[in-house]
Amino acid sequence: MAANRKIAFGPVALGVAAANILHAADAGAGAVGYTPGGSYVTVTRLRVINETATPRTVSGFIGATGASAAGTGFGFVGTNVPANDAVEIFCEKRINGGANGFLTMLASAATALTVEGDAEVGDIG
Repeated sequence: MAANRKIAFGPVALGVAAANILHAADAGAGAVGYTPGGSYVTVTRLRVINETATPRTVSGFIGATGASAAGTGFGFVGTNVPANDAVEIFCEKRINGGANGFLTMLASAATALTVEGDAEVGDIG
């Protein structure tokens, strides 16, 4: 069995509305000659950078596309990002593909924060 593939994602400027940052491929997506079971993404690191002179907050969620529903918070939930600084977390959070497999994020001010990170992509089979 092949090992997971390591990827880096971002940088992505965050807005005040939840935006899709990461999503695993769904079952059957892009295959020829076989039907894949889909993929999953394991987020291993998230870093949020504040390039402004004002403290901002960031929130992350796992769920539907563009969503920020209560009970779906992940990683950063109203987390303060100091002015001209960054916050970072290391984790092992698996996100399966499908309708509820989106990592979405938002900031307290449009384009004040940037997110980037690392993950591993695996095949569900």
